Amino acid sequence: MAQYLDRVANQERAKTHLNKIIESNRLPHALLFSGPQGVGKHFTSVQFVKEINLKADFDNSVKKKINNLEEPFIKFIIALPRGKSETTTDSPTSKLSDGQIEEMNSELEKKKRNPYHTISVSKAQNIKISSIREIKKYLSLNFAEGKYRTIIIHEAHNMSTDSQNALLKNLEEPPEDVILILHTSQPNFLLPTIKSRCQEVTFDPLPNDMVVKILTEYYSYDSSLVQLVSRFCDGSVSKAATLLENDFEEFLEKCINILRYSLARRYSTAIGFFDEIIQKSGEEGFYTTLDFIQKWFLDVIRDKYFLDNQYFTKYSDTIKKFNSKYATENAINVINKIDSLNEMRGHNINLNICVSNVIFEIGRIGIG
Repeated sequence: MAQYLDRVANQERAKTHLNKIIESNRLPHALLFSGPQGVGKHFTSVQFVKEINLKADFDNSVKKKINNLEEPFIKFIIALPRGKSETTTDSPTSKLSDGQIEEMNSELEKKKRNPYHTISVSKAQNIKISSIREIKKYLSLNFAEGKYRTIIIHEAHNMSTDSQNALLKNLEEPPEDVILILHTSQPNFLLPTIKSRCQEVTFDPLPNDMVVKILTEYYSYDSSLVQLVSRFCDGSVSKAATLLENDFEEFLEKCINILRYSLARRYSTAIGFFDEIIQKSGEEGFYTTLDFIQKWFLDVIRDKYFLDNQYFTKYSDTIKKFNSKYATENAINVINKIDSLNEMRGHNINLNICVSNVIFEIGRIGIG
């Protein structure tokens, strides 16, 4: 029986897949955990490492080391900032400042205490090729027979092409006692040659009640606010936590103002609210705002066809007034516009132009 995997919240599809792997006694050398951020990929990895080590000489000290992501049981690789005058021959951390090292360690400690914590290290955009090359050194270490070592690459899509090619060399002839686990919410950014060497395990969004339960367990927020935010987070604990950390109610009001002033064709005022969000939260704030605007127009369609599970229940009267005044196709046009902008995520885009495009698209409804 899966002693540790049973602790994973929901994710029945992923757990079934992993249990079959364990029961087969044929562990793959590489696993790709794909799915949205904040749904339990990290927590599942840690429990899986415990599970596959159960048959070995397993005691509480080993369990503690696994929970703390300690080598040699787990090598945990994350994106790191570039140090001053750093070259690819330097170790991943040798050229980092004391402040950068302190920030990195602080984020790792938070991740150990809270598996749903979103690691955020300033200016850490890519997983360094030097971090991948260190895997070779890790593999050369002696390890007690019968126990597995696990390499976890967090947000693996942050690897550059060079880093991914370096990883391929480690995937060609891996030792029998080593398992590589890649976490990603964007598998399309991984090379086909990487994906073909991994057995993919798919993770699903969490139900709202489970998001609320996890937020209550790992975070300290007002329960009524947590209930409200859970409707907007698409089954992601990390997305919900980010919304809560950035004053959700204030953000929600700004989104409503963007809609209100765009429809009234008071474009400069609408752009002003959008700019406030971007100045505070950057590109992530831009896409979160798009998500909320799209959800508002999805509510318009749900209301039109008397469907439940609406997001903006507080603004149901406003949505009904919209439906009495405008055709449903107007809402669909905005939804499609936002879909096209979301497809550009991860590419270099001009946020000012994108903001104007969204606001003018909403404004066309008012003209019609």
